[in-house]
Amino acid sequence: MLLCLTIIAALFIDYLFGEVRRLHPLVGFGNVASAVEKKLNRSCYPQKTLGILSWSVLVLPIPIILWSIQISENLSTIIDILVVYFAVGLNSLKTHVLDVYHALKTNDIDLAREKVSMIVSRDTQSLEEKDIARAAVETSLENGHDAVIASLFWFVVGGAPMVIVHRLVNTLDAMWGYRNERFNRYGWFAARADDILGLPSAIISGLAYLLVKVLWGRQWLSSIIRSFAQCLKYKSLNGGWTIATGARAIGVRLGGSSEYEGKVFQSVLGEGREAEAEDIKRSAQLVDRAVFILVLSITTVELVWGII
Repeated sequence: MLLCLTIIAALFIDYLFGEVRRLHPLVGFGNVASAVEKKLNRSCYPQKTLGILSWSVLVLPIPIILWSIQISENLSTIIDILVVYFAVGLNSLKTHVLDVYHALKTNDIDLAREKVSMIVSRDTQSLEEKDIARAAVETSLENGHDAVIASLFWFVVGGAPMVIVHRLVNTLDAMWGYRNERFNRYGWFAARADDILGLPSAIISGLAYLLVKVLWGRQWLSSIIRSFAQCLKYKSLNGGWTIATGARAIGVRLGGSSEYEGKVFQSVLGEGREAEAEDIKRSAQLVDRAVFILVLSITTVELVWGII
């Protein structure tokens, strides 16, 4: 039962205290990664090679050290709890998306634009209410995977070292994974690594979203097939899958026109009406319930495995 108890403990700490406001490890890592990129990402250097080298130096040392050192079981458990706690961002995600929800419910469109700008990379100054709601729901569903479910999945698969690998890989993709003049070559490996590492956990996340609605039998299979078909047309396969399945579970239609890697994508994710303010709250609840399903599944498997 140590595996599920570690996860529950980490989630409970996140519930009580939320994200660390000062000296967060990922913030420090981001600062170091930014300094490395500014130093090495120059057109006069072999950018793709240095991008791979930079990625390796930044991502691999800490997980390798954790894999190789011998420590007591009690200390190992404490480290596991702290690593999972620092990796997940369930409390922070809910806080940010619900800030957008409350701003829309009070008809403060300027505040809603300001709040949504904190969780999306696009320009939000001209967004209308329906666009803000759509952006917040998409972010909630996608980051429900990136910031929460993926960390729990990789902890089950490979313990604290794999949690660290995933979060660092995901962070570098967010920083370097752009198809533009600056990062086209230097960030190529960072983007591909995140695509590969995020695929299995994204599949699990999407299935958990659909299971929240208890979409069994032919309806469940149909939802999987339609969501997969939609994500193939989206700018990101993993992101498209989690948003499409989550949107279908909520009963809304997301997506739209977006530019990615120099191409314009016109995609529809999910099915039903357009998203509105109340769907932001529903998306946060969906992530909560998907996490509950995942933790319950891990607990059940661990109990059965212990009995066998």
